[in-house]
Amino acid sequence: MTEKHEALKGKIFLIQDTFDGELVLVKTVRLIDLKSAVQGLLEEIKREKERYKENKQVVSGLCITEELIKKWFADVVSEDD
Repeated sequence: MTEKHEALKGKIFLIQDTFDGELVLVKTVRLIDLKSAVQGLLEEIKREKERYKENKQVVSGLCITEELIKKWFADVVSEDD
């Protein structure tokens, strides 16, 4: 079964918290929603690499982008997923 991943649009919400004794509103997102968005982005990059497989410059740029996403979102995305 293929999992459907979703963008973060509409997934950010506000929570109340305290900071230095003051009540503040904090924008947040659920980890599961962030993971879904990042996985969806990586899948889209994979499709684009296949689409542009004849253009080595485009594929190279997509590979660099893919690796940077994996580096900066390492705690969100794992190769096992």
